[in-house]
Amino acid sequence: MKSKPKTLIATAVVLSFLLMGIAPVVAQVNPSTSSASSTSASTTSTSNSKTNSANTLIQLAQAAQSYAGQVLTIAQKQGVNVTAAQSLINAGGLLLSQAQSAVSTNATLAAKDALGAMKDFKTAAQSLQSETVVSVRIENQVQYLQNEIVRIDNRTGQLQTTVTTLCSSKNASAAICSDAKTNLGQASSDTSQASTLLGSITGSSTETQITAIAGLLTDANSHLKQVATDINQLANALRNDKAIQFIQTVLDPRAAQLQQQALKANITTSQRTQIQGQLGQAQTLLGTAITSFQSGNFSTGVQQTNQATQLVTQAAQEIAHDSGH
Repeated sequence: MKSKPKTLIATAVVLSFLLMGIAPVVAQVNPSTSSASSTSASTTSTSNSKTNSANTLIQLAQAAQSYAGQVLTIAQKQGVNVTAAQSLINAGGLLLSQAQSAVSTNATLAAKDALGAMKDFKTAAQSLQSETVVSVRIENQVQYLQNEIVRIDNRTGQLQTTVTTLCSSKNASAAICSDAKTNLGQASSDTSQASTLLGSITGSSTETQITAIAGLLTDANSHLKQVATDINQLANALRNDKAIQFIQTVLDPRAAQLQQQALKANITTSQRTQIQGQLGQAQTLLGTAITSFQSGNFSTGVQQTNQATQLVTQAAQEIAHDSGH
């Protein structure tokens, strides 16, 4: 929030104490201290004192009126409902005008009206300050909620792209894809409702509206959390499928090819038996790895695949080496 409203609010407090503290003092009339003075001189002195006090009160009331007007302008810019405060300021202005008109003929009445005007201005300013503080707080909350809606919308879009990619896989789980898409739709609905509610918020909106928006965004985040869980499952399944595909299209055919090469290679029976044993063990490991991947045990499947690959590589090297002799 800008510093100006805070400065004005602080000034209001000082002014309120000033008005409520000084006014009674300057309104007092000094009693006659000399019984020897003539009656006419005493009357003139008393009259002048009352007039001076009344003029001082009028000046203070004018200052209070100016300040209340400044606070009113700020409150209007914040979207605060200023109807009641404006009414008080108008009433205070009327009393101030009466005081200015009566000061030369009836200082006592002028002082009374000036004090009444100050009270109206003070009450109006305090009311506006309170409403402005509430309005600024709501404005900050609205800004936060706007940022949250944008963040959640962006996150929803990112997850939607990921889900679309994963679910395009041939073996993607239809049930998980359906759940992910349903939760994405619910999250989008939540942010849409939140945006609509946010657009209706004003400085006088109740906490109930803001609470409702926050609740919708919490619900949206909950749906996106479930989508993230679905994506994790889909990604793991796709990773396992790719590993199985690699075994079936690359490693298994390579082991079978080496089996045929071992049969035709110019090697001893003992060497052939050893190589075929290695390849047979490799193929067994590859079959076990496929089972591991299918059950979702990726790390075990990778370990078994690596062992099988080492055996296949070793067999290929031995065939190449032994055939060369």
